Amino acid sequence: MWYLYLLSWLSIIIQSALITFSIGAGLYYLAEIVEEYASAAKKVIFYAIAIDTFLALGLWIFEDLPSYLMITCILCNLLYYLSVRNFPIVNVTSIEFILSIILFMLHNYEAFSHFTSIYYEFNIVLCYMTIFCWLIPIGLLVSCSANDNVLPTTYSSDRENDNLVTSYFKTKGRKIGFLSLMRYFNKNYLPTIQSRKSY
Repeated sequence: MWYLYLLSWLSIIIQSALITFSIGAGLYYLAEIVEEYASAAKKVIFYAIAIDTFLALGLWIFEDLPSYLMITCILCNLLYYLSVRNFPIVNVTSIEFILSIILFMLHNYEAFSHFTSIYYEFNIVLCYMTIFCWLIPIGLLVSCSANDNVLPTTYSSDRENDNLVTSYFKTKGRKIGFLSLMRYFNKNYLPTIQSRKSY
């Protein structure tokens, strides 16, 4: 039975690696969508914060969770909202952003402390942690790539001489962002597979 036991540990390692890779690929894809559609992403984030706040109010009214936990959750959502008012430009040195990180850690600590001191079913704990603790911060983390000032991929020195109209028509077809940077490296530096002729 020792051989099967060792293989089970190998299986757990492989499964953990595949799950980690899948989560990373999914977050990368979401970041690309947010980068391409920043205005729609801003609306989605604001609606998600509002819905999460209303769900937290409902949880506070209908369930017997501690008030300090629900107040921290609602304050976190308020600070998330204040942090992304100027989306896609998020100022990471602003007091709202720093306080939101501190409250995020406090909220997680309070939630873990409460759910370990009183028994709840696993699906209830997972529901609270997913919807009220992690959903909005993960969305904000994914949306950090939407800032156009983060990774500029094209720069032209003669753009200063152009007027507004010619500059618009010159850059209309070009996309600026992380995805275009990856496509540029893929096109210019990575080897390509050439089609083989069948004789």
